[in-house]
Amino acid sequence: MGSDWPEIPVADVCNIFLGGTPKRSEPTYWGGSIKWASAKDVANCRTRYLTFTEETITQKGLDNSAAKLLDKNTIVITARGTVGALCMLGEPMSFNQTCYGLVGLPGTSSHYLYYALKAAIAQIRSISYGTVFDTITMKSFTNLMVPLPSRDQQLAISHILGSLDDKIELNRRMNKTLESMARAIFKSWFVDFDPVRAKAEGRDTGLPEEIAELFPDSFEDSELGEIPAGWESRSLYESAKYINGAAYRNSHFTDEEGALPVVKIAELKNGVTGQTKFTKTELDDKYRISDGEILLSWSGNPDTSIGTFVWCGGPAWLNQHIFRVLPYQAIEKHFVFYLLKYLRPVFAEIARDKQTTGLGHFTVRDMKQLIVVHPPKKLLVTFNDFVGPIFDQSYGNLFESNTLASLGYTLLPRLISGELRVPDAEKFVEEAGV
Repeated sequence: MGSDWPEIPVADVCNIFLGGTPKRSEPTYWGGSIKWASAKDVANCRTRYLTFTEETITQKGLDNSAAKLLDKNTIVITARGTVGALCMLGEPMSFNQTCYGLVGLPGTSSHYLYYALKAAIAQIRSISYGTVFDTITMKSFTNLMVPLPSRDQQLAISHILGSLDDKIELNRRMNKTLESMARAIFKSWFVDFDPVRAKAEGRDTGLPEEIAELFPDSFEDSELGEIPAGWESRSLYESAKYINGAAYRNSHFTDEEGALPVVKIAELKNGVTGQTKFTKTELDDKYRISDGEILLSWSGNPDTSIGTFVWCGGPAWLNQHIFRVLPYQAIEKHFVFYLLKYLRPVFAEIARDKQTTGLGHFTVRDMKQLIVVHPPKKLLVTFNDFVGPIFDQSYGNLFESNTLASLGYTLLPRLISGELRVPDAEKFVEEAGV
């Protein structure tokens, strides 16, 4: 790609460590303070840095196993199963034998190496082997080549790409806080019925008088159980129009100009990437989505794939296993969105009960059997006044992150290959303080 940077085997520019697992039969090895990552933890990590692991081990477990405790900024790459999932340790931790830890040698920035490996994912997967599980070996890293520019170029490249990732992570954290605020209001008003209970017991609702007046002071029986007097109950399936995406075949996909992305579970999680398929096939217009629409994935891994999303990737076509959610009234959009968010654990549990080979699902029949509350229109208007600004800010952050991610996907191969250079890299590094 127009680069005169030398290509070096990965094994020549870093130390490589294989993880290990303490004996499962020894309880004193488990449940300690040392985080212990599995390939699943790495594959599920949606940011550059891994900070969460499902399991922990003790110092005794570490000492009596092949597990390694490696420092923050160590690169971790999955070597079996989901080969090529990649992250950096956000703090010192250990990991199992389905992962490798890579630490750059002097002269090689681990941050640059992370992005170089990220650009080489297709190459990494091409050197894997296995009949049941794809696998890469320690020897594979002697055949895996990466471009190695000067130290200043490495630092400049990793700083540029890292800044994009850091802003995306900041937006993710902000959105987590914003969503917690909106969901707390939803749960208080429409699940726990706190204002109604307060009025029924003669207590202050803690709300402005004009809002408190919108809540009744008593309950009545319904199909759902006790709900606020005057409110309705209905099946979840009646809360909106749910349109399942279309089934696309390989013959539908094209790289031609003007093709639109096909949205699968991966696009809901990561936006449009280099792995996204595009099509110019015109199916029924009901499968075409645009920014701001609510999407509900109903099939996949119950822990990571089932969920409610807001699309912000521009015009696209919706693939099967995802519902396009169209509230019957515009005023119901926020209510339906946070209702679906609240029900995610229920969806996941239903999917888990039907899980086969790691995948599960819930159906229209399940949605028809789920009974939910439906508040009066005036209260929906007030709820919108409360959570609308929160939703809008969250969506703005999401849209910005999507734009930054697309920029990162565009810059990554060009920077790593040397097609795009950082001018005066030494001066850039000095001014950036990296």
